[in-house]
Amino acid sequence: MSWYEEASQESADRRSRLEAIYREAEKIYNAIWDDIVREINQLTSRRQQSLQVNGSAFQRTIKQPISPRYDRADSEFRFREMSFVLTADRKGVIATAARFEDYPPAQIEFDLEQSKDGIVRPMHKGTPVEHGEAAIMVLQHFLFPDLPLERERQLEPTESWFPKGLK
Repeated sequence: MSWYEEASQESADRRSRLEAIYREAEKIYNAIWDDIVREINQLTSRRQQSLQVNGSAFQRTIKQPISPRYDRADSEFRFREMSFVLTADRKGVIATAARFEDYPPAQIEFDLEQSKDGIVRPMHKGTPVEHGEAAIMVLQHFLFPDLPLERERQLEPTESWFPKGLK
């Protein structure tokens, strides 16, 4: 094959991969969001957390009520928020929470990539993750931003990622 044919084939393959990612991006984003909502419902039903979800189809939020601090004059609950968005180029999903009082900022990104078998999957730092695992990673990083995000640790939905003693 000549250099031209190789470059032409590589370009066609790249376009095909990007088109597949574009087509599947919204489905993956929605699947991860559905798993986030399912996990939040489990946490709420067990009274482990009282999280709220909100937003539009492409700009969703998770809200965590924060108890009033003892050193504040006001006694109202405040809300810490994490946004969950599909990137404008539809090549990734990003969850971001700004610094809030004593909570550090939190951000987690998933790139969308087509694997050799043709399936588009979310990837975290180059490693494929399942939708449910991505949802748990988002919630864990939001609720516990001071802990390192350890992907190597195997996470089971709602069962084992919550710290002992809080169940």
